[in-house]
Amino acid sequence: MNIEHITADIVTDSRGKPTISVTVMVGEHTGTFSVPSGASTGEREVRALPADAAVAQLETVVAPTLVGRDVTDQAGIDAALHDLDTSENFATIGGNTALGVSVAALKAAAAVRGVEVWQYIAQLFTEPAQAKAPRLFVNLINGGAHADRGSQIQEHQIIPETDNVHEAFRVASAVQRELGDILTNDFSEAEIGIGDEGGFMVPTDTTAAPFAYINEAIVAAEPSCAVAIGTDVAASSFGDARGYTLTEQSLSSEELVSLLTALRAEFPRLTYLEDPAGESDMSGFSSFLAANPDATVIGDDLTTTNHDSLQAAIDVQAVSGIIIKPNQIGTVSDTLATMRLAYQHNVRCIVSHRSGETMDDFIADLAYGTKAFGLKAGAPTAKERLAKYQRLLDITAAAT
Repeated sequence: MNIEHITADIVTDSRGKPTISVTVMVGEHTGTFSVPSGASTGEREVRALPADAAVAQLETVVAPTLVGRDVTDQAGIDAALHDLDTSENFATIGGNTALGVSVAALKAAAAVRGVEVWQYIAQLFTEPAQAKAPRLFVNLINGGAHADRGSQIQEHQIIPETDNVHEAFRVASAVQRELGDILTNDFSEAEIGIGDEGGFMVPTDTTAAPFAYINEAIVAAEPSCAVAIGTDVAASSFGDARGYTLTEQSLSSEELVSLLTALRAEFPRLTYLEDPAGESDMSGFSSFLAANPDATVIGDDLTTTNHDSLQAAIDVQAVSGIIIKPNQIGTVSDTLATMRLAYQHNVRCIVSHRSGETMDDFIADLAYGTKAFGLKAGAPTAKERLAKYQRLLDITAAAT
């Protein structure tokens, strides 16, 4: 069960940018992981090296240290990766290098044990389930850093309120089709366009319009289950130490809380809100959650899949949900540690893709293996996003 070889190749992500694909070999068994990257990144995320530098670190530093180790010792492998890097954010060997090796080793270990990746994750993670199967968080309208036009709000999502993944996917696809028809009635194809995560780009700079279009599409689709609306406000993208500037309005933290609370009153389906305040505005998160206790208030830039950052948010009642992105923290073990803390404090975990994605479907196994509350993977028509949904569909079909 000892690692025999570790190799890396440079591949391109969904934005055409170079990233790395790492393979861990153990006898006849292998595990390969292609590392994604984000456009909207929190300040506290681990540092990703350029792809060529990451490959060099793997070949000269990481592989010589890890070859010969027991591939099933996930904690030991991830601890060794930290030992190789003297920084707190993998600035030396690269967070992308570390995650590539960590996940590839986990996949190889699952192959050695003769189990599915999600089953191996379930063996490592033993917290009580948050859901029978993850809810789908489907980003249908892209804005902010994920689009070159439209609202400053970064994501406009639907969440079919069911843990039946097949029903949720059918409903999401139907709403997306209706949304496409609605938008093409108002705009030309050239005006609409497709954003980084496969969602539509709507040529409007008003905050409310994308939510109105999605609400209309939900009604038109006549869904078989309740459908909520979600959003990634990504407030850090239009804020700084002085406050926020949204649709040319200068807003204090309190005024942004009021604006978003009013938006919820206008659209009652809007019950999931990610990063409603900036990554340094913990009090803004706390104020928003206090004003909206019936909403799931989700940290991403605020928490960056970091155990200590999540603990700080829990201490001041700033979040009731957290985005889980393994490449924010660098290893499987660190990811699971943060998720354990969330589960122990009833903080909903939504396992998420990145805007620069690959065809790798690991996050679907992670979401199902941990029985997380949700999986966020973008619009289902984009191939890198569809791969995650299809993997989850396959897992749930085989597991039931």
